[in-house]
Amino acid sequence: MIADILSNLGRYKGLHPNLDTAIDYLLCHPLDNLPDGRIDIDGDKVFLTIQSPQFRQHDGYEKHAKYMDIQIALAEGESICYLPENAFSSWNDENAANDFYLQNDKNLGACFEMKKGNFVIFFPHEPHKPGLGHQKGRKAVVKVLID
Repeated sequence: MIADILSNLGRYKGLHPNLDTAIDYLLCHPLDNLPDGRIDIDGDKVFLTIQSPQFRQHDGYEKHAKYMDIQIALAEGESICYLPENAFSSWNDENAANDFYLQNDKNLGACFEMKKGNFVIFFPHEPHKPGLGHQKGRKAVVKVLID
């Protein structure tokens, strides 16, 4: 997991070619005025989703086996929590075909209060609980295939 600010994003180039593709896109394309929805950067290898979700107080943890998540705050109000994978004994894998595994544990773990311009990268198998808060928010999530 990496937590930082967008102006430092270029520091993380070289970790994986698909992550480099995502970073190059993010450094050249402002996200603030994009409409909600999916934007293909490199097909299913790298894509971006702009979201305006209603944040909640209680939600489950998620993890992915094939994709890295780059969670980017486009507005204030969201917290994202993390726990190591070994904190959980089992995962709901009914959405495994979509690379989405869920664990309904209510433990918060380590939480990050996302300020506009903050990002957190979650690598495959790193459980995270996004979308915590009390208001409607705005964010971007970049999915990066790690093969």
